[in-house]
Order: sequence, then C-alpha cells, then structure tokens
Amino acid sequence: MKIKPMIILLMIVLTSCSKETLDESFKQTIASAEKSLKLDSLSLDTIIPIKESPYKKFLEKPKTIVPLADNPSTIYDIAGFPINIIAKESSTGQRFLTSQGVGNVLVLQGENANDLNQRFSLQIMPLTGYVLIKNVENKLVSAGTYASQPDNHVLYVKDETSTLGASWSFLPGQITPSSYIFQNADVLGFDGPEPTPINVYNKVIGTDGNNIYFDKYRNQARQEFEVRLIDDFVIDEIQYINDATATLNQVPDFTVNWTYTNGTSVQQSITTNFGQKASKTSNFNTQNTFTTKVNTEIKVGVPFFANGKISTEISGSTQHTYGTSETTEDTRDYNIPILVPANTRVVATASVTRYDMNVKYIATLRGLNTNKIIKVAGVWNGVDCTDINITTQETNLLTNEVKTKKAIKVIPN
Repeated sequence: MKIKPMIILLMIVLTSCSKETLDESFKQTIASAEKSLKLDSLSLDTIIPIKESPYKKFLEKPKTIVPLADNPSTIYDIAGFPINIIAKESSTGQRFLTSQGVGNVLVLQGENANDLNQRFSLQIMPLTGYVLIKNVENKLVSAGTYASQPDNHVLYVKDETSTLGASWSFLPGQITPSSYIFQNADVLGFDGPEPTPINVYNKVIGTDGNNIYFDKYRNQARQEFEVRLIDDFVIDEIQYINDATATLNQVPDFTVNWTYTNGTSVQQSITTNFGQKASKTSNFNTQNTFTTKVNTEIKVGVPFFANGKISTEISGSTQHTYGTSETTEDTRDYNIPILVPANTRVVATASVTRYDMNVKYIATLRGLNTNKIIKVAGVWNGVDCTDINITTQETNLLTNEVKTKKAIKVIPN
C-alpha cells in the first residue's frame, strides 16, 4: 500500500507533540493510518482464493465423466475413504502431504499414522467428474495465491465452499506405478508469447523439497502422487477371469539323464527318480492406481495347469499369499518306471516342462475399520509344472543295434 507523503509527514509531526495538544480528530487520523499500515502489512502474507483465469476461454469445455459401474473400483469408488496422499519423489525423503490448518499451505512431512493432518478424503462432483480433496476438518484443499504475488500459486486449505481452484482431475501417472497426476481445473498456463487454443494447459502440482508447486506436467516422478487407503483390508472373494485374455505358454525347465546296463538274459524293471524338483511361482500384480494395505497372512487359491489347459477351480489348488510373489518347490514324487531289456544298455532322458500362466483377477476387499468394500483388479502370473516326458535309447550289447523309443508322458504323484 502506498502512503502519501503528506500523511507520513503528518504522523511524524503529530507523534512529536505531546498527547495533550493533539486534537481528537488528528488522533483518529493517526489511528486510522496506523491500522491501514498494519492491515496492508498483513495482506502481503495472506493467501487468497484464485480468480478465474482469462485463459479458460481457450480450453475445451470439460466433458461429463460418468463413473463406471463395472469392475474394478476406480477413484470414484473410494470417495469418502480416509486416505494418505504421498509424493512419489521428494528430495528430502518426507513424502506425506500434511495440512497446517485453514489459510495455510500444505507441506510434505514424514509419515505419522497418528497425525490427523495427514488424512484426507475425496468427493466427486457429479456433473463434471472433478475430484474435490478435503482435509480432516472437511475443508477444501485448493489452489490459492499470495496477495502480493497473484501469479505465484500455492496449495492451501481454504475456509470457503467455492470449488474454484479446488477442482481436480486425477490422471494416471506416467513415470511411477500406482500413481496419479493431480491436475487442477482452474490453474492454467500457456506456451509461447500469447495464449491460443493449442498452447493453453492445466497445471499440476509437484514437490520442491517439502513444498508444493504448480507447473506444466513435465513427465517427472516428483509430479506424481500415491493415493493410499487408510484401512486394513481382508479378502472377501477373488475371481479369476479365464477368458481369451488368459495366456498359457509351455517352457522347458530342465532335463535329467540316466544310463542303465542289463547284462543278464532277463528283462529288468526299475523305478528311478531325480533329486532336482521343478519350482512353482505365484505373483499378484495389482492394476488399480490407488494402493491398499492387505493382511499379509491371507492365503488364496490360484489357477493351475490341468488336462492341457488353465484351471481356475481354486478350491483344489495350492494356497498362496495374496499380493506377494512366492516360489515353492513341487512336492510331488518324480518316480519313473523304466524297462531294461536283456543284454541292453538304456539311456533315459527326462524333460520337465513348466507352464507359464497369466490370468486376470478381481479381488473383493473389505476394510476392517470402515467396513467398506472395494474391488481391486490385477493380473496373476504363475508357473506350474505337470509334464515329464521320457525318451529312451536302447543299445543291444551283443549287436550294438540302437533303437529309440517314443516319448512317454509321466505325471508326478
């Protein structure tokens, strides 16, 4: 605020006089001037709501977004859940978005499960599909500016209900897994000397140390954020989708050779085995962009290979821990019967084949604290081993004649 020289001079003169000689009107003038100075000094540090951008006329009108009713759950299905908002990258290592109360900027701090200021919730605007972010006091998280720097946008908690500056699009992260880009509907910028319909863009938030800034999205990890549901989940149901998208690939695993010599005149029957065992693997790859905390002790059935195809009859399958990668040894006996004719040397080769499977799944999760239900999509990948193919080569010890027999398929038991 600019103060006229006359007012400044008046204040100096009057303050040099005794209070007894001051006229009451002059006292009021001084008090008013001092109050104006204090208010102006305060306003320089005050965060105020943003005004509608003049560049908005260059943007296309937002299209109505209808949340999908089909599986799996989307950002729209977790509205009302308590969440953490976590920066995917921070130079300080402190990544949890933290409110500092109404009228103050949000900052990044270390994780503190007991700090309610790190808890937020989402609300969906029904006509546009924009997302509102609210702090634990149910106040809007919004873009704002300092009164003295209207072009410098900050992220703060505002004490009003206007959604201008508080409307967000949650876009899938491009650099980091399970992440979102928080794009503001009202903070705009443009490339070039003048704004045009082709160079105006919506700004997103990013991290700078422990602070939040607005900028054009520049494919940086520090401009992407994780949305983590604050609850402990259990699995009510898991459904595997064994359709045309499921894949099955046969991959050789390992081979074992034996040599047996029968120098007698009587055929011998032997049973052999080998110590090396095939490995089975199970890996759950979640595809939802938000993240959940699932009890690590929960076991679920997984698909397996049977009768030449993928079977999802999980009631009879091996149990594996949901949400993790596991490798287990095939515990079946690899007992292989071999006939060795009289006066014959037999070289037997066992080829173990594994089957690599990829099957989509939808897991129904229930929050133990909120009792809310969400559905998480993903792809289960696993390796199962069933087939052992045996080929034998027989050499007559008397004539040196060599015969090769056809492969025999053996199923471990």
